[in-house]
Amino acid sequence: MRHERLYLRDIAEAAADMAEFIEGLDLDDFVASKVVHSAVLQKLIVIGESANKVSSDLQCQHPGIPWADIIGLRNIIDHAYFSVVWSRI
Repeated sequence: MRHERLYLRDIAEAAADMAEFIEGLDLDDFVASKVVHSAVLQKLIVIGESANKVSSDLQCQHPGIPWADIIGLRNIIDHAYFSVVWSRI
């Protein structure tokens, strides 16, 4: 089993990657780019999947992080990606 520190690193790296993907894009550019959509969605899935692996003890120690929302977004992306509202991502 992976140490949860590695899941936290995965979250941080995925977030940094997303920031790099969207750097310099305005909302219209983001909404128009299927390549960026795919890349961002993949990283959101990584973040949600990794957040789901973080122990409930650690989640409770950081109540300001919306763990359930992060995990829920991953489930929406993975199972109902056609309903994603890009301007809200």
